[in-house]
Amino acid sequence: MEFGLVVDKSSVGLGAILTQVNSKDARDKRVLSFASRALSDLERRYSQIEKEGLACVWGCEKFHMYLYGRIFTLVTDNKALQYIFKNPKAKTSARIERMCLRLAQYDFIVKYHPGKCNPSDYLARNPIIPEFEASNESLYDRLIDIAHDGHQGVKKTKALLRSNVYFPGLDKLINARLSSCYTCQTNSPTVQHEPCQTSELPSSPWQLIALDFYGATDSGTYLLLITDVYARFVIIHEVNTTASHYILSKLHESLPPFGIPQIVKTDNGPPFNGAEFDNFCNYYGLKYRAITPYWPRANAEAERFMQNLRKVFQNANINQIDLLI
Repeated sequence: MEFGLVVDKSSVGLGAILTQVNSKDARDKRVLSFASRALSDLERRYSQIEKEGLACVWGCEKFHMYLYGRIFTLVTDNKALQYIFKNPKAKTSARIERMCLRLAQYDFIVKYHPGKCNPSDYLARNPIIPEFEASNESLYDRLIDIAHDGHQGVKKTKALLRSNVYFPGLDKLINARLSSCYTCQTNSPTVQHEPCQTSELPSSPWQLIALDFYGATDSGTYLLLITDVYARFVIIHEVNTTASHYILSKLHESLPPFGIPQIVKTDNGPPFNGAEFDNFCNYYGLKYRAITPYWPRANAEAERFMQNLRKVFQNANINQIDLLI
């Protein structure tokens, strides 16, 4: 069975009919669904060909789940669209070009059908369904149950309801109703998350230090940050490179005046994962602790200071002030 989409427009609305045709017998045509909608005030000011193009776009998107990924026939009573669609060299208005882009994801053959033979003409001329207003709040739960009959989840249930009805507090009622759905709770897999484990805090100053880099700065240099995790005291060195041997020379200068720490904590950057840094730690008797990869918050003390540092540099750039490091 081959799919077909028959579309039409009028001065007040759009209409579409989704059909299936027996590939062996063209006379065996079956209607799957009818659809129509009214034009907005802006859409009513479109030109005739733009309204016809809008009908094609709206019809394809309305029946997207049936047409996407299939070859189907798009039937319209506007012959110009037969040459515009699927023709990238066609010179049209910007609005028609945007419609062509929206239709580019579909694989269809445009077929011209005279308007007097177009069955979707009636739908386009009578698109407005009388509105039904109900103040009975007991219907709200019933509507949610109907929309959630397939237990497809919160997002799809909200989308289905919004496209058909409105009532106050729709989102809140859907969340409450679906959170108490026994079927969803029974069949939805539950993921057990490991409780967060905090790192052990040092008991004295200069017991645990954290290393990190800021930059590059506007001058092309980097800032080596040595942070005392206990006291939040920071030593900053301006360096021209992040090479391991150059960084270690700065550490040799910084450690003796304050004493040798017990633990040094860094990220997994190249300056800290080589043999030179291992030899440095062994020389001073340091216990090396690498943070979790791709999780900079594990080095929170250094990262928090860099936020302040970044703010200082940004303020200096705005006020055109040179910083002395």
